[in-house]
Amino acid sequence: MEDPTTRFYKCRKTCCEMLEDRGYIITPREKLENFSAFKELFEENEKLRSRMTIITSHKNDSNNKIIVYFADEIKKTGVKPLRELTEKMDEKSIQRAILVTQNILTPFARDAIKEAAPRHIIENFLDAELL
Repeated sequence: MEDPTTRFYKCRKTCCEMLEDRGYIITPREKLENFSAFKELFEENEKLRSRMTIITSHKNDSNNKIIVYFADEIKKTGVKPLRELTEKMDEKSIQRAILVTQNILTPFARDAIKEAAPRHIIENFLDAELL
């Protein structure tokens, strides 16, 4: 089995590629970040995935922002990380988000995503889908 830090690095890289494919701005630092630089930053952030959030704007519209939020929960992801995400979205005036989880969402969390729309558009991906 792959080291969790390596898996997270690959997921984050895939997210950056996905954002770029969707027309969002990815900084050269994020694009070219190698594993050792990522690992150092991750360790500085106490290995908390939620502190490795990506926030960027669309190339054609700087007001069109997106946030990629990596939930810390190893087991099922509940409503708490969604609440943190929507608070961050409100704080930074962001309407779109990608929530990356290590495991499936609880039924309550899935309902919370539906209820957040149309004010907050949240897509959910599992780590395994991004490897």
